[in-house]
Amino acid sequence: MYCADRFPLPPLKGGRRQVNSGQPTKSVAVPLRAILSGRVVAAGVWPLVLALAFAQCQAAWGKKIFLLMAADTSVNGGIALSTGPDAGYVLDAFYAHVPKEQLVVYNFRGWPGPDIGHDLSDLHNKLITAIRNCPAGPDDTVVFFYSGHGAYDPQRGHFLQMPDRENVLYRKVIAQEIQRKGVRLAVVITDSCNMPVNRGFGGVSRAYILPPEKITPLFDELFMKPAGLVDINSAAEGEFAVAPIGGGLFALAMAYMGSKPRFQAFSEIAIQNALDEAIRDAAVEVNGPSRPGIPALDYGWALVRLGFGEHMIHPDFDGRLPPYGFLWDNARARLTWRDFQREVQAKMDELFRQLCPNGLNEGQQKRQTLRIYSFPKAMANVQRPIAGNGVRWSAPIYRPEVGDHIVEVNGRRIKDTDDFRSAVKNSPPTIILGVVDQRTGRRYTLRTQLNPPDARSRLGIVVRDCSGPGVHVMGFLPDAPGRRCQLAQ
Repeated sequence: MYCADRFPLPPLKGGRRQVNSGQPTKSVAVPLRAILSGRVVAAGVWPLVLALAFAQCQAAWGKKIFLLMAADTSVNGGIALSTGPDAGYVLDAFYAHVPKEQLVVYNFRGWPGPDIGHDLSDLHNKLITAIRNCPAGPDDTVVFFYSGHGAYDPQRGHFLQMPDRENVLYRKVIAQEIQRKGVRLAVVITDSCNMPVNRGFGGVSRAYILPPEKITPLFDELFMKPAGLVDINSAAEGEFAVAPIGGGLFALAMAYMGSKPRFQAFSEIAIQNALDEAIRDAAVEVNGPSRPGIPALDYGWALVRLGFGEHMIHPDFDGRLPPYGFLWDNARARLTWRDFQREVQAKMDELFRQLCPNGLNEGQQKRQTLRIYSFPKAMANVQRPIAGNGVRWSAPIYRPEVGDHIVEVNGRRIKDTDDFRSAVKNSPPTIILGVVDQRTGRRYTLRTQLNPPDARSRLGIVVRDCSGPGVHVMGFLPDAPGRRCQLAQ
């Protein structure tokens, strides 16, 4: 069972260089080691209609944020244990700081399109289709985030290497497709390497949080007020993007909700065993199995095997300490994209020194530098940044955790996965879950609002049969209602 008091008020990779450094713990010694597919692996994140008060502000400000996120979590990509958490950290950050009515997340409520989360085949065309299907209007913001392999062509610029290892997607194309929608602000943020084509590849080789009642000042300032294009990659030309297990440097610096991560090296055997088990395990999704062309790895289960917790939070997470990621730490401040660049870069420098004290590429790369392709036009009368980061948190939130048992649905005892699937399918919009915490044995009664019956998944909790009562929680689909439970009264 996961309970987070750390909920900010208001009313609070190409190739990505994976460095084997596992989870943050008190051990800091982290040797670079080739682990997955010959890469260096550093072991080691979404919804909008304006609130009444916000609607009465300047009419020129944006109205909704449309969030499209994708990651190369394919087995052959070799970086799923970093890219998967990256996307989760970013999703959590948006979900916690943007009101539910103002945030529209791709493939969830109001923005349908092809599957980019579980079937990664033909991903370049799927992403373009998703952008073209976006129902954003002229006062809205569209945010595109991708974590995976990338490189740059001196003639055509930076591009993203797709999971099929055959196709690429140029960032200029992404920005142009979003801007053709005529939206107020287009934001393209990618976490990938930026090495030349002839070097980076071998020929191009190879906690959910309850949303606030009102958008936080930082997200208002970054995503609602500006107009134009924000275009950022996590590494400059000629640089590798460091991808620790548990999240890349950029995603950790930008959106990690835990305190400062500390890294521990894992053995190759431990990592491979975790990956093998994640691939072997038979996970049962409530809407039945699918047959994707390029399946995404169940990275969450693999990371649990390596000791990570809910939301891929590193094991030394302490809710009493300030959050590390820029989007969490400054949620109550009115900062600009230039502030974003300065502070995220400083955090990346700090983590780079910790993970790669001798640099990368035989010492030639001494840091990982944010590459800013474009910043938006400045808005008039923007307030100056306010002092303090406000580490205040609202009431606890609850949700099942990987390893817990769901023993009841709406008061009905659950025997196996078929029983669970039937109970979820026939449930009213509000579902009541009886959950047993696998660590303490304590039972909780949780409630949440299901997706509509025609959604890909109503609850989005991946389960399997188990020897004890109920079913065993294996993982969650992106933005699943099962991640956003409350303690039933």
